[in-house]
Amino acid sequence: MLLSDLLTINASIVGQLNKVEVEIVKRLGDLQAAIDTLTQQLANLELTEEQAASFEAVRVAAQALDDIVPDAEPTPEPEPTPE
Repeated sequence: MLLSDLLTINASIVGQLNKVEVEIVKRLGDLQAAIDTLTQQLANLELTEEQAASFEAVRVAAQALDDIVPDAEPTPEPEPTPE
Protein backbone atom coordinates (compact mmCIF):
# COMPACT_ATOMS: atom_id res chain seq x y z
CA MET A 1 0.00 0.00 0.00
CA LEU A 2 1.31 3.42 -0.89
CA LEU A 3 1.54 6.34 1.48
CA SER A 4 -0.98 8.24 -0.64
CA ASP A 5 -3.44 5.34 -0.23
CA LEU A 6 -2.98 5.39 3.55
CA LEU A 7 -3.48 9.15 3.65
CA THR A 8 -6.67 8.82 1.60
CA ILE A 9 -7.99 6.09 3.90
CA ASN A 10 -7.07 8.16 6.96
CA ALA A 11 -8.85 11.23 5.57
CA SER A 12 -11.93 9.12 4.84
CA ILE A 13 -12.00 7.68 8.36
CA VAL A 14 -11.53 11.11 9.94
CA GLY A 15 -14.33 12.52 7.78
CA GLN A 16 -16.69 9.72 8.77
CA LEU A 17 -15.85 10.11 12.46
CA ASN A 18 -16.46 13.85 12.26
CA LYS A 19 -19.89 13.24 10.72
CA VAL A 20 -20.77 10.80 13.52
CA GLU A 21 -19.58 13.27 16.15
CA VAL A 22 -21.73 16.05 14.66
CA GLU A 23 -24.78 13.76 14.72
CA ILE A 24 -24.11 12.69 18.32
CA VAL A 25 -23.71 16.29 19.47
CA LYS A 26 -26.93 17.26 17.66
CA ARG A 27 -28.88 14.40 19.25
CA LEU A 28 -27.37 15.19 22.64
CA GLY A 29 -28.59 18.77 22.29
CA ASP A 30 -32.07 17.51 21.40
CA LEU A 31 -32.05 15.20 24.41
CA GLN A 32 -30.88 17.94 26.76
CA ALA A 33 -33.58 20.30 25.46
CA ALA A 34 -36.25 17.65 26.02
CA ILE A 35 -34.99 17.01 29.56
CA ASP A 36 -34.95 20.75 30.30
CA THR A 37 -38.53 21.10 29.04
CA LEU A 38 -39.64 18.11 31.10
CA THR A 39 -37.87 19.48 34.17
CA GLN A 40 -39.74 22.79 33.82
CA GLN A 41 -43.06 21.00 33.37
CA LEU A 42 -42.46 18.76 36.37
CA ALA A 43 -41.29 21.58 38.65
CA ASN A 44 -44.75 22.19 40.04
CA LEU A 45 -45.87 18.57 40.23
CA GLU A 46 -45.45 16.11 43.03
CA LEU A 47 -43.84 12.95 41.70
CA THR A 48 -44.05 9.52 43.20
CA GLU A 49 -40.75 8.02 44.32
CA GLU A 50 -40.81 5.72 41.28
CA GLN A 51 -41.40 8.64 38.89
CA ALA A 52 -38.67 10.72 40.51
CA ALA A 53 -36.23 7.79 40.32
CA SER A 54 -37.03 7.22 36.66
CA PHE A 55 -36.57 10.89 35.86
CA GLU A 56 -33.28 10.97 37.74
CA ALA A 57 -32.07 7.89 35.83
CA VAL A 58 -32.78 9.64 32.52
CA ARG A 59 -31.02 12.79 33.73
CA VAL A 60 -27.96 10.79 34.82
CA ALA A 61 -27.85 8.94 31.48
CA ALA A 62 -28.03 12.24 29.59
CA GLN A 63 -25.20 13.63 31.71
CA ALA A 64 -23.13 10.52 30.98
CA LEU A 65 -23.64 11.11 27.25
CA ASP A 66 -22.70 14.76 27.69
CA ASP A 67 -19.53 13.75 29.50
CA ILE A 68 -18.47 11.56 26.56
CA VAL A 69 -18.51 14.45 24.09
CA PRO A 70 -15.95 17.09 25.06
CA ASP A 71 -17.07 20.68 25.12
CA ALA A 72 -15.92 22.66 22.13
CA GLU A 73 -12.71 24.53 22.72
CA PRO A 74 -13.12 28.25 22.14
CA THR A 75 -11.41 29.34 18.96
CA PRO A 76 -8.55 31.63 19.90
CA GLU A 77 -8.46 35.03 18.29
CA PRO A 78 -5.63 35.31 15.79
CA GLU A 79 -2.84 37.56 16.92
CA PRO A 80 -2.54 40.73 14.90
CA THR A 81 0.34 40.75 12.49
CA PRO A 82 2.81 43.55 12.98
CA GLU A 83 2.85 46.04 10.16
